[in-house]
Order: sequence, then structure tokens, then C-alpha cells
Amino acid sequence: MCLTIQRSRRATRLPRQLKFLLLLLVSVGVVVLAAIVPATGQSASQAQVTDILDGNRVYIQNRQVPVNAVAKRGETVSTKRARAQLSFNTGAIVRLSQHAVLTVGNDCIPVQQGTMLVGGARKGCTNSVVVGVRSTTYVLSVAPDGNEDISVLEGEVEVRSLHSSAGGVPVFQPVRLRMGQAVAIGHDRKLRAVRRLSQSEYNQLITSDFLNDYRDNIPHLPRV
Repeated sequence: MCLTIQRSRRATRLPRQLKFLLLLLVSVGVVVLAAIVPATGQSASQAQVTDILDGNRVYIQNRQVPVNAVAKRGETVSTKRARAQLSFNTGAIVRLSQHAVLTVGNDCIPVQQGTMLVGGARKGCTNSVVVGVRSTTYVLSVAPDGNEDISVLEGEVEVRSLHSSAGGVPVFQPVRLRMGQAVAIGHDRKLRAVRRLSQSEYNQLITSDFLNDYRDNIPHLPRV
């Protein structure tokens, strides 16, 4: 009888051990998923309209949208007589001027027209250049005549040409811009001389209506 009782107790221990093991595996699985999901989320490109100012004419794929509308990869966001703020799922924040056009891209934010401010680790690009960043704040403008301008408000960026000469050599070599520096790219796709923003130019830029009056703050946006 005693032998039978001991076997019975051992038999009841096994399911408890299995239950503990399963619970441990589930816990580990949750931790692994928690580590994986944010990483995979970073690769998906989408942007949410988080604020609209100076009117309501903000569009996704030529369809007028309200605050909280979401633009997915490959979709075009444009403004008419309005400004807008977009929050990307990567954590970057973009502010658009009036009459601006951009496309939500996977690798960078292509700007076809207007001015945008980018806060955070998000590359911007035009028909001529790509602006590589880590974590910074910069302004990228594309004028109607095709001239482009890049100004760095915080951090550092690298400007690289997207075009090459007949011999396969880039139109210009990569250039690094630091806080308070700016550079222009002509409609001929050639880089102009790097210039330093004067204090008045810098102050005027960061206090302009284009950047301000939004409900949310950009963490790295300098203050005068």
C-alpha cells in the first residue's frame, strides 16, 4: 500500500513540473515577443496626422483628411493652405509647411515640394539628395524652381547626391552639416558652398510660424 501511495505522489509531481515548465516557456516567449515587436514595427512605414493648423486642407492621396488620419507606405501627404504635423511609427516627427508634398517611404521621406522639419532619426530625400541622420532636427526645403535647401537646427546630418556623372562618379561627395549650418542644392543638382546661419537667421527659423504653435513639442527642437 505504501509503495502505491509513493507512486501516486510521484505521478502528481510530474504534471506540476510540466505546468511550471510551460509557464516558464510562455514567460520567456512574452519577453522575446516584446523585444521583437518594436524592432519589426520600426521597419513598417506609416505616419499619423497629429495636428493641423491654419486651415483644414490636408490630404492623403488627394483625399482631405482630419487629425488622426494615417498615411501608409507609398501614399502621398500634401497640404494646401494649411500646416500639418505627422508622427511616424519610428518615433520621428515631421512638420509640413503650406503647399508641401511628401511621400511616406520606407527608407526616407521623399519631399517633392515645400518645406518640412524632421525631428528624430528619419532620413529625408529629394530628387537630388538624401539626408542621412541619427537623431537630429533639420529643415529640408524644395522650391518651385527646383532649388533645395537644408538647415540643421540640432545634431548632424550627411548630405549625399542621388545622381552620378557619365563616369559613375557622384555629382558631389558626401558633405556633413552640423548644428547651425546650411547648404543649398541648385536645380542643376550641384552643391553650393556650406554656410553658417547667422544668429538672426537661426533665431528667425526656430521661432517662425512654420515651426511653432503646435500642441506637441519636438524634444530636440532648440529654443531661443
